[in-house]
Amino acid sequence: MYLKHFLSVVISLFFVSSFSQKKEIKYFDEFRQEINKRQFKKLIDYKNTIDIYIERDSLTLGLIVKRNNFGKLSSRNNNAFRRYLSEVATTPINENEKIVISYLYEEAELKTTQQKSTWNVLSANFLKRLHETSPNVRQFYIVSPKNSKLDYFGAPEIPWIIDADFNVERLFFDKPINSGIYILLKPNGLYYFYVGEYGDFMVLENASKFFAKK
Repeated sequence: MYLKHFLSVVISLFFVSSFSQKKEIKYFDEFRQEINKRQFKKLIDYKNTIDIYIERDSLTLGLIVKRNNFGKLSSRNNNAFRRYLSEVATTPINENEKIVISYLYEEAELKTTQQKSTWNVLSANFLKRLHETSPNVRQFYIVSPKNSKLDYFGAPEIPWIIDADFNVERLFFDKPINSGIYILLKPNGLYYFYVGEYGDFMVLENASKFFAKK
């Protein structure tokens, strides 16, 4: 992916500063152009963009990421991804099914003493309402191999699928995103994904609108 090459180049460029105890921060806009801190802060409006920070040994990268993202998988990638989901699902996916994915990326520090998450996207009521508002839809809970806090997020009751080959990241994201993400995928390969904190109401509302469009 473009960003993976981008990250390796940036890290190589600043490797010489690794002896400094204070970690250097470099800022980039959504087009991966380097900007200063003031410009970076001005691009964050929290409605349309979010700031993502990627920690490396000697460098922190600040990236601007759009919250709302649209695209389309090629026919080949769409069919391959559906075959992949059919293999990991309890029952195969039919060609007309719509797909909703709740995706957990890199492990984050949990600032809570709770043993289990109360996130309403993990509730049985959410799944019931999802099928009522968007018929012929399949919900998947998928997690990056970099995340190991599945007990907190409802496992084993919630059937989290470990994306061992990074299929989701490879197909949908051009950058590491250590944030909440959900993906809506139509049978024809059109997709939408949201970056940031979200709950059941947001997914239900956007799924209903997105899947209703022809």
